[in-house]
Amino acid sequence: MDLSEASSALVEAGARLSAERLSPGTTGNLSIRVEEGLLCTGTGAELGALSQADLSLLSLDGVLRDGPNPTKEVPMHLAMYAAAPSVAAVVHTHARHATAYGCLAGLDPHDAVRAMTPYLTMKLGRIGVVAYRPPGDAGLRPLIENAVAEGHRGLLLANHGTLVGDRSLAEAVSATVELEEATALSMLLHGRSVRYLTPGQVDELVARG
Repeated sequence: MDLSEASSALVEAGARLSAERLSPGTTGNLSIRVEEGLLCTGTGAELGALSQADLSLLSLDGVLRDGPNPTKEVPMHLAMYAAAPSVAAVVHTHARHATAYGCLAGLDPHDAVRAMTPYLTMKLGRIGVVAYRPPGDAGLRPLIENAVAEGHRGLLLANHGTLVGDRSLAEAVSATVELEEATALSMLLHGRSVRYLTPGQVDELVARG
């Protein structure tokens, strides 16, 4: 994807996430692979009002090549790309329900959002949890790389938000929306007797993905 196409895709993705109310204020950030490295949102950018001037071009080792200073959370994006060569785009949000869910104690770090319906599992498989580190902390990178190496492309960042990598920016955005919906269902049914999908049913969905 060339820079012009990537810029347009990021602007459109930011508008959709804002319309879905998954990116309040200046929270959240996006990136996409390009021939020159990666294009990401700059520091302080508001996803619902992005323009080309808000985008930063970096090498895949994090060196700024053009544009404003990148989001301080770019190490998370670099970690996802380094650990999963198939990932072409990364979306980070502070979506309300997913962020609240990620503040709960006792989540399974390898299967945090137990499947009640097929859709999240079809898009992302099992959701991992990354232990809390302050936003932009360098210690997040190895934690994310380890989680991705274990097969997770969708992550809850404990007490922080979500991180999703996928084969295209459109797919990463759609998967982020699905993660928010799944965690909203989980919060709605929290404390109730829930009929979850069986491990065999989940394995079948993961295999299809």
